[in-house]
Amino acid sequence: MKRKLVFSMILGALGVLANAQNLVTNGGFEAGTGALGANSWATFTSGSPLSGWNVLPTGNVVVVGQGSTFTWLTPSPSKELDLSGVADTAGSGVSQTLATVVGQTYELKLDVYALSGSIDIKAGSNTWNRSNVNTRSLGETYSFVATSTSTNLEFVNRGGSWTHIDNVSVVAAVPEPATMAVLGLGIVGLVRRKRTK
Repeated sequence: MKRKLVFSMILGALGVLANAQNLVTNGGFEAGTGALGANSWATFTSGSPLSGWNVLPTGNVVVVGQGSTFTWLTPSPSKELDLSGVADTAGSGVSQTLATVVGQTYELKLDVYALSGSIDIKAGSNTWNRSNVNTRSLGETYSFVATSTSTNLEFVNRGGSWTHIDNVSVVAAVPEPATMAVLGLGIVGLVRRKRTK
């Protein structure tokens, strides 16, 4: 009976880790954009925030749709975010606060395009910079360890034009099989210890 319980616990832990949920709200920039204008884009400012995101007070950002000539990352499925905004303003961008677990490793994944500009990618105290990404770079991955129960995720245009991001996700990193094996052995050892008492 106890063996079945231990086995169920291990399978349950593996299932939870394998189905890690994306912590980012509206990471594809599809929601809350309303009807895109004649140029197939919509502008958002700190006064008119984008669903799930806080627009930084410097400048604005633009959600670009498939019908626009300024679309670089789609289809994914149809919209992406231009951090440089209407006037290519340095310092413009978006942020979002994520609920995290202290000490947990997370994987940040996104698509990037920066024709002539530079993007700062920030997660908590970690910063990565992507410059002059003049071809689509899909599925870039960055790892970080949470140091707080809330982690600020931020994307900032540092200059130049058409600094686009899309398909942003943050998920808890799944431990390697060796780590799970050690965890499983530890649980089995605890159960055996209890049985011998």
